[in-house]
Amino acid sequence: MKLYHLVVLMTALYSNALFAQLHVSVKKATELKEIASGFHPVFVSSKSIVFTDGANTGLYLSDFKKKTITKLCDDIGAGNHFKVSEDGNTIVYKSYIIDQFGRRQSSVYKLNIANKKKTEVIKNVRELSSLEYQKGNLFFIHHKSLNKHPLNNEKSIESRVLAFTDADLNLVVYKNGIKNVLNPYGKGNYIWVALSPDKQKVLFTKTGKGTFICDTDGKIIANVGRLHAAKWSKDGKWIIGMNDFDNGHNYTNSQIIMISSDGTNRQVLDLKDIKIALYPDLSNDNSKIVFNTETGKIYVLTLKYR
Repeated sequence: MKLYHLVVLMTALYSNALFAQLHVSVKKATELKEIASGFHPVFVSSKSIVFTDGANTGLYLSDFKKKTITKLCDDIGAGNHFKVSEDGNTIVYKSYIIDQFGRRQSSVYKLNIANKKKTEVIKNVRELSSLEYQKGNLFFIHHKSLNKHPLNNEKSIESRVLAFTDADLNLVVYKNGIKNVLNPYGKGNYIWVALSPDKQKVLFTKTGKGTFICDTDGKIIANVGRLHAAKWSKDGKWIIGMNDFDNGHNYTNSQIIMISSDGTNRQVLDLKDIKIALYPDLSNDNSKIVFNTETGKIYVLTLKYR
């Protein structure tokens, strides 16, 4: 190995070792009191979030610096697993209606946050599952086939790597236009599937077993333990999620946990008097966390690293 490459490798290993030893603590916790009740908050920028109501109906934009709230839409189901684009300008989401035969009909919309313009992508169809938004392209599964909108000058989707939970709750990865059912732990329910920012790893939870990281061929890389609603940080260095418990009816406790992307550094954040913290999200620069309580209070945490 050439000296230059050896130095680069050793530097990377040293940096990763230091990162794995980082300690994260909460510097400040701020309740967004202008929000009477909100759930599933997601950062749009360092000073604004999008959230939904307790029934996942509608989406709202909160500028917590200006203390303003803007209603973006009122669609049923919009707050269930919506996606915010990398630049913070667009939201994609699913909505649904119940038709005259009692069947759920789903639609997909793309929403411009600045002007609240809503674009219909697909309307009132059956067997619609999974959404992913990558660099201006929306991907979803309809009738077990991968669909893409808009084309954005790309001639095909074959160069994309995508990871989903399909309609049968399988863990599936698309590479080179080919669907691969991974299911590293056999048949069962695979949920909270998330592809890493570098498109090399997949974060997933298998119900009854735990949360794991695998490569895009299904080889397990790390076991991150009990962690619900887990997601990657934007730079792929951290995984954040909640460790929640209930009595069958109500939440009894829920902690926010941050884990290094290799699974070795697991930290429970000290939230002092806040006993139930749900559905956390990290800001783009990893300096803040937003989450909601079981009653719909929303807090923003300012983090300290050392």
